[in-house]
Order: sequence, then structure tokens, then C-alpha cells
Amino acid sequence: MKIKDLNEGIRVIENYLVTNVTKGISNNGQMYLTVSLQDNTGQIEGRVWDATETDVEVFKQVILLKLSLMSLNIARTYNLKL
Repeated sequence: MKIKDLNEGIRVIENYLVTNVTKGISNNGQMYLTVSLQDNTGQIEGRVWDATETDVEVFKQVILLKLSLMSLNIARTYNLKL
């Protein structure tokens, strides 16, 4: 499924280009990642919650990622599940 076709509540498994990865700390002190994903129709950001340093290294080395994602809201922020 293309990024432009994602809608609220959709579950999809698809390949996307990883364009940026940044670390953050949640309110409860857990590390998370913000991952920018892109295809030929657009770009979205996703979050990987309770991330580890290993996750950081893996995402920074990946160029194309096949992942399962769940759209949570129409603000186009997604939870990523590996």
C-alpha cells in the first residue's frame, strides 16, 4: 500500500525507504525512535516505542524496510511493529 493511500485504523505490511532515524525519551523515561519513511507517493513518520540501542543501530543501517504498521490517527503518525 502506498503512503498516500494510508488511512486511520489500517494495518499494512509494506516496503518503505528509511530516510531518517532519531532517538527520543518518552514521558515515562523509555527510549523511542522516530523513523521517517518514504515511497514515491509521499513521506510519513513512525514511532518505535521501548526501543533499544540495538534498534537504533539496525534502523540507521537499513535503507529499505519491510514492516508492519498500524495507523493510529489522521495526523499521519504511525506505530511501527517489527
